[in-house]
Amino acid sequence: MRSLKTLVVTVGASMALVVAFGGSTASATQLCKETDTWQKCTAYHGYNTLVTNHFALGTKTKFFSNLSNFSCQRSYMTGNISSTGGWTLSIKNSALEFKECTREGGLYCTMSSLDPGQIMIEYNSYWTENRKVWGLNQKFEVRCPHSHPLFDATCYYISPAWTYFGRISEGWFPRIGVSAKLSLYAGSSEICGSSATWEAEYEVMNPRPLWVVA
Repeated sequence: MRSLKTLVVTVGASMALVVAFGGSTASATQLCKETDTWQKCTAYHGYNTLVTNHFALGTKTKFFSNLSNFSCQRSYMTGNISSTGGWTLSIKNSALEFKECTREGGLYCTMSSLDPGQIMIEYNSYWTENRKVWGLNQKFEVRCPHSHPLFDATCYYISPAWTYFGRISEGWFPRIGVSAKLSLYAGSSEICGSSATWEAEYEVMNPRPLWVVA
C-alpha cells in the first residue's frame, strides 16, 4: 500500500510540473504586426513572409578561425518564414553573404558561406531573457592557399542544431544579434582547430514593425 501511495504522489507531482512548466513549449511563437502587444495580437507576419536582414550600421561582421580572422564591412541574410504555430518560428534562409572582408591576422585565407541554413526564433515567458534566436546548418568555408608547401588548407565549419545566436529586439527597427560558436565538420582538426566563431549584428529590414509574441 505504501508503494502505491508513493506512486500516486510521484505521478501527481509530475503532472503538477507539466501544468506549471508545460506552457513554455505549448505556446506558439509568432511575429506580431501590431504596436500594442499588451492586448492579444490579431495580425501576424505569416507563412512565407520575406525576411531580409543586413548589417547594422556602424557594426562589422567578425569571423574567427584557427587559421585566420576576418572582418567584413557588409553582410546580408535573406529568407522566408517557413513554419509558424510551433514553439519556435522558423525562417529558411535563401542567402547569407559577406562582402568587403579583410583578413585580420593569421594566414592569407578567404572565407565564404556555403549554406545559409535556418534560424529559429523562440518566445518563452518563463525566461528572464526571452525572444531568443537559434541557428541551424549555416556552413562556412575557410580556404588558405599555399599554407603548406605540399597542400592547401581548407576548413569547413557548421552551426549544429540549436546553436545559440543571441536575441532579437523588437519594434520599428528590430535587430538580431549573432555570437555563434561553429563546429568543424570537414578538414584537419590539427590545422583547422575544432571550432570557429561568427559574430554579427543584423538589422531586420523586412518585415517591419515586429514584436515576438506567444
